[in-house]
Amino acid sequence: QFVVVSYNILADYLARDHQMKLYDHIPPHILDWEWRKSRILMELGLWGPDIMCLQ
Repeated sequence: QFVVVSYNILADYLARDHQMKLYDHIPPHILDWEWRKSRILMELGLWGPDIMCLQ
């Protein structure tokens, strides 16, 4: 058996380009790549996947 995780990561440039239109309800620090990256890595670590598919 093995664990496969597929995770859709919002591209940094899309987060920045659409911040005011699509993500205006989200605090700006949450869209910051370093903040998102640390949370993504933490969550992937919790799953402990054998295979990661990052989109």
